[in-house]
Amino acid sequence: MKTWKRLALPFNLLLLCPLCIQAQSNYKPGYVVTTAGDTLNGFIDYKEWVQNPASISFSPAEEGGAKQVFDATTASYFEINAMEAYQRYEGPVTMNPVKLEELNHTSTTEVDTMTVFLKLREKGKNMNFLSYTDKLKTRYFVQENNGGEPVELYYRRYYSSASGHAQLMTQKIYIGQLVVLAAKYGVPGLKRAIEKADYKDYDLNDIVSLLNGSTTSEIAAANKQIKNSRFYAGIALSRNVAVIEGKHPMSNVDKNSARFSPRITAGVDIFVNRHVQKMLLRIEATAATASSTLAKKESFYSSGSTSYTYKVSQQSIGLGPQLIYNLYNKDNFKLYVGLGAGIYYSHISDNTYTRQHENPSVSYEYKPTIYEDYFDIKPFWVAYTLRSGIILNKKYELSAIYMPPATVTQYVNYALRFSAATLGVNYLFSR
Repeated sequence: MKTWKRLALPFNLLLLCPLCIQAQSNYKPGYVVTTAGDTLNGFIDYKEWVQNPASISFSPAEEGGAKQVFDATTASYFEINAMEAYQRYEGPVTMNPVKLEELNHTSTTEVDTMTVFLKLREKGKNMNFLSYTDKLKTRYFVQENNGGEPVELYYRRYYSSASGHAQLMTQKIYIGQLVVLAAKYGVPGLKRAIEKADYKDYDLNDIVSLLNGSTTSEIAAANKQIKNSRFYAGIALSRNVAVIEGKHPMSNVDKNSARFSPRITAGVDIFVNRHVQKMLLRIEATAATASSTLAKKESFYSSGSTSYTYKVSQQSIGLGPQLIYNLYNKDNFKLYVGLGAGIYYSHISDNTYTRQHENPSVSYEYKPTIYEDYFDIKPFWVAYTLRSGIILNKKYELSAIYMPPATVTQYVNYALRFSAATLGVNYLFSR
């Protein structure tokens, strides 16, 4: 066990070191148009905005420049070049909740007058498509290019008690709004597509693109170019350790040896924001082999002893999600930490417990007692993982992964547990 502790220490340090690094700014080229009409070229701190930003940080230089903060009262528009753009909006915003547990029991539309930044999702010849997301919900807007203001596409859910019991009602008012626009701009055959459209960004964005004169093939080609994910594959070297805990003769062993074994990994990363790549969800599949040997010797009487040995070998495949956050996030160098979970299936090829008595003072040859398939090991088991690593030049990933002990048996008084420490390298195929 001392060997294992010495090996685990570098992994623990590697996992903890990134926590000492503060989150970095992410200034990207862009510009701001102030409410006074001035255009300021420079750099904007581009964050992973899950909700529309209330304010932004602007600098005339990427590093070292004087910082300015703009909000919707001081800026009418800002854009991170070739990535995202937002425009100022002052007007009505619906405040009706859409989550089932928060729905109202009335069809009344709740509206607040707000001054906010709307995200510009498409800029077209007839109209623009925009959105506003806060902690309550996401709303979608269209703005005709005839000088009009953005108009929210209405979608409402509520409970009605007209039938004597609470009934979920959904009002897709946005369908009628879009049908009117299709008639106005002379886009034939669009009514059916509008009626099938959900209140989702990709459905509504496609409808607006058609209203702007795009063809279905052009829309499909544009959607294909938008990659919000990447695939990867790699190899790793893993040290897997088996331990027995509880009331069992092998709970305190003298020797616990584990072989280093190869591991193959493959998966997909899904970004919260494909441009920023600060946070991502990883779905990873693994295939690996592992083996461990536990040994213990107990002496008794004057010269007798009993040796205990347990050997376990397995071939495993696993699949599970991981949440990864880049603490240092530059284009050519990223430093991250992650937390994950996985379900594993193991084929146990060796599961042998041996007990051997010895006594040199007795002229008797003791035969070993061998128990094959000793533990009833669950074929499916769940484990958590901690990981830390770096990504170089958007293509190469080096990682250290630690899997805390996971129980693979169901006994009351003792348990067999597997843990692992892994060093790996992945190749990232895109992004």
